[in-house]
Amino acid sequence: MSPKIYFLISYFLILPLFGKSQSQSVLYQMHKTVPEANFLNPALFPDYKAFYTFPGVYTSIQTTFGLNDIISFTENGYYLDENKVSNLLNRKKNLRFSQQFDVPVFNLGARVGKGFFTVSANTKAQTDISLSSDVPSWIFWGSEGNQNNGVLDFKGSKLKMIGYHEIAVGYGREINDRITFGARIKYLQGIAHASVNLDAALYMNIDSVTLENRNIEVRVGGIKHLIDVDEESFSNSQIITDRIEQKDFGFNKNRGFAIDLGMTYKLMPDLTLSAAVNDLGFISWKSNTGIYSLTGSNFTTYGPELNGLDDLDGVGDFFDNLVDSLDNHYNIESSVNQTYTSGLTANVYLGANYQLGRVHSVATLFHNRIGNGRISPSWSVAYNLQLGKYLNTVINWSASNGRANNLGTGLSLNLFGLQAYIISDQVLTPLISGIGSLNKMDVRFGLNIAVGYLNPFKFIYN
Repeated sequence: MSPKIYFLISYFLILPLFGKSQSQSVLYQMHKTVPEANFLNPALFPDYKAFYTFPGVYTSIQTTFGLNDIISFTENGYYLDENKVSNLLNRKKNLRFSQQFDVPVFNLGARVGKGFFTVSANTKAQTDISLSSDVPSWIFWGSEGNQNNGVLDFKGSKLKMIGYHEIAVGYGREINDRITFGARIKYLQGIAHASVNLDAALYMNIDSVTLENRNIEVRVGGIKHLIDVDEESFSNSQIITDRIEQKDFGFNKNRGFAIDLGMTYKLMPDLTLSAAVNDLGFISWKSNTGIYSLTGSNFTTYGPELNGLDDLDGVGDFFDNLVDSLDNHYNIESSVNQTYTSGLTANVYLGANYQLGRVHSVATLFHNRIGNGRISPSWSVAYNLQLGKYLNTVINWSASNGRANNLGTGLSLNLFGLQAYIISDQVLTPLISGIGSLNKMDVRFGLNIAVGYLNPFKFIYN
């Protein structure tokens, strides 16, 4: 091979080790050799007769801002830059944080004729937090700050946490030379769920504060018995561990179902379109549940009347009366062991792949994450170099959250039926904009046994 080929292969071998973040778009483009891509679209089959996936780990952390959005660096160190904070809060109505942690426990797939069967088991955990930008604005500039005009509005502040086991059976089939369909049915066993919806506002005037209660609600499922702590036993550090039972790990009545759907369509001999929607489903929470909501109309309080600045008794009496007034004005309604349902975070994929000869291809992918009352779209373009089953590598550029500086890579190697892969993103962001520009962190790696490769590769020399 020529020196250019050696350089190209070496570059793609080394680059994936240094990038991190949103790896779905990279994995999607590696579907011919990496079986886990079938999780994203059940109509994408690897070019193997059969595979087995060893237990692995996938973790992802993402925010809507990076350190460079709030911190300035100097020769002597760094500091929190209020001008940058102000610009950030003016641009975004809500600050968001999301985390995903998946453990693929078991994944087995095999071709039977024109069909492809898969059986898998996974454990998943997700956290989504949305915080109104009024909260940090009030912390920085107070009630009279020019950012909020005396209003602390919590609208859009939400928390969602969910953990569950997933057992899935999938089947895909080549309908004809152009069309492939796939579907996967999932049985879900809920471990824990918590959601907080904080829709309220504080209106702060010179001599009064008004609380507007729109909708304040907390829901917990599978963990109520772990957080029910009375005052007498609160000091017992073993209270939570003593209450953990086998059912807390998913052996309970918190059950649900979900479905994945996917298809591919060969528009031209070298151009293939694809589409998929994943995790259309729900979990019905029945075990150890609690629903708590705050009822009551608007409440206004006025400042204390003090006999001088050192009237500490007057301050104490004011807060005692305030607590009593709030207790009389508002009521916490609770429903224990009441069944409720929570939806999953769905993912939508729309892709196109164009084959440039035998080993090269280019692709584009639109990905939309839908959950917790919001959508998170991203778009990517990718170049793929595949040398048969032995080497498959992708370089991928994507744009999301108003940023277009995300360069990611993926690499898979297969020797004697044993395949290893690693996928990552944001390769150049620290080099171009500095480490403070990172607003995501994402790692995906795995080990598979993949046998019966269907498209043998041969080096062709001129």
